[in-house]
Amino acid sequence: MATERTTLVGCGVRDVTPPAGTWLSGFAARRSPAVGTHDPLCARAVAFGDGRSTLLAVVLDVIGVDEHLARTVREGLRARSAVRLDDIVVVATHTHGGPAVLRDAFLGPVDEAVVAAMAEGAVMAGLDAVADMSPATLEHAVGHQPDVAHNRRVPGGPIDPRVQVVRARREPGHDVVLVSYACHPVVLGPDNLLFTRDYPGFLVDGIERRLPGATAVFLGGCCGQVNSGHPAHASVEARSVPQRTYAQAERIGETLAEAAVGALASARQVESAPVRAARSLVDLPMSPPPTEPSADKARWLAELEADPPPGDGRRGWLEGYVAWAERYPEPRGGAIEVPVACWSVGDLRLAWFPGEVFVEQALELAGAIPGPLVCVANAEAAPGYVPHPSAYAAGGYEVQEAYRFYGTPGPLAPEASTRLDAAMRALLDELSGR
Repeated sequence: MATERTTLVGCGVRDVTPPAGTWLSGFAARRSPAVGTHDPLCARAVAFGDGRSTLLAVVLDVIGVDEHLARTVREGLRARSAVRLDDIVVVATHTHGGPAVLRDAFLGPVDEAVVAAMAEGAVMAGLDAVADMSPATLEHAVGHQPDVAHNRRVPGGPIDPRVQVVRARREPGHDVVLVSYACHPVVLGPDNLLFTRDYPGFLVDGIERRLPGATAVFLGGCCGQVNSGHPAHASVEARSVPQRTYAQAERIGETLAEAAVGALASARQVESAPVRAARSLVDLPMSPPPTEPSADKARWLAELEADPPPGDGRRGWLEGYVAWAERYPEPRGGAIEVPVACWSVGDLRLAWFPGEVFVEQALELAGAIPGPLVCVANAEAAPGYVPHPSAYAAGGYEVQEAYRFYGTPGPLAPEASTRLDAAMRALLDELSGR
């Protein structure tokens, strides 16, 4: 029998790779659906318990998780297990080598049968994780890898070089390892037409090879403006780029795996259970579009009629922009309501952020919260980019353009990041009894 102070950990993995012919998501420059699979897409789940409560995270190899997908998975798990709805989170690795799953976005045609199959795979992985729970000793370690991530907006700008690792030591050969790093999984570019987990796949495979019998789970950090070294607008180009290859993705994954496993040599033991979760809703304010949608639509249609060459990825962007303007012909602001969640597992904290949060958000929160904190992006909702207030003066893709692809009426206002930060701090205070 588990005592009140025993930590229980379980994991589950299911293959959720769609069939060839499914549209990939993440690059408007792509003009064709997937032609095959490079490496299988997965639903990976991890459960933490203390004999009284169970917290369950399901991580999918997709571009994002909208509220429809998150609700389907959470309700499916609640119907077939004793885990409370509020204690379940559904997260995306944000690979741009997965299928289109965001219903309201302009990020590729969504096949409802594919979404349903992925949701069922996610539920099964979660049920496997709950059934797999056994006593564990938790460790937390922090490695550093400053050479992989690059700030694509500001040369030499802020990144988060930490490679955070949480290891659940169970009976020999059955460890569970969570690894977090803040860098977009976009090593592979628009020319790639194979399903792939991108560098996180090589990262988890590398950890499992170095720790025989362990199961690794990738948690993407807050990396809205951070990738492996190319500008955001490089994604308009459908041509092949020498630096965006599977060999490069493997090199990055192996580099991070080495840093993660190396950090475990100086890991600290995490305080034992209990486990607790806190969840709330927060309104993220939007600004009206900077220009008139109807006038923009006419200009974009004129550009399309000029017939950009087939290899010009601009055509896909323009088609997405026109579809957005047809949905929102009049400028409007308003707000997007999104869920936020935080967990405590002993003295370890996990903060689950919706959307593509900028790196400063995690760095500032980590500096304000005592003890180990893992910040995870692209959880539970897909509001698009959440730029840090400091980013607005320079404008750019994340601030002024990307919201159209996510299908929102306007860009998030500067105070959206501030409200998200306040909501997270309130939840972490609640978990700490403050």
